[in-house]
Amino acid sequence: MPMKLSVVMIVKNEESNIARAIQSFLPFADEIIVNDTGSTDRTIEIVRSLPKTKLIQSEWKSDFSYSRNLSLDAATCAWCLWMDADDYVPPDQAEHFNKLKTAPLDRAFAFQICNTLNGLPVGVRFIQQRMFPNHPYRDWE
Repeated sequence: MPMKLSVVMIVKNEESNIARAIQSFLPFADEIIVNDTGSTDRTIEIVRSLPKTKLIQSEWKSDFSYSRNLSLDAATCAWCLWMDADDYVPPDQAEHFNKLKTAPLDRAFAFQICNTLNGLPVGVRFIQQRMFPNHPYRDWE
């Protein structure tokens, strides 16, 4: 039986991006933790309307580590994948995440990130570590 994956996010005023992001995570995420840091638009309403989401709300303290750690604390799955509201996983990549969930919990995974504008690549591609075991001693600093 495969292990489970929590997607963890921090967001604020992302009504134009959040539905697309979450919908792209649904094929492989077992839960999606969204830490809203003070949205005044429809972000919270949209998050609450989508499956597998757990909304937490916190004050923005000008500290990404603080906010990310709150979302990690709410995660209940063996694996965590941090994503941003403007991130999107193409449908043909979802199955790769399902396979990664079966990996031993002694490693982390980095992914190639490609920024796009209107669906076309812009800027440089880069590698970033985003998926890791949900360990009680892990924290961002």
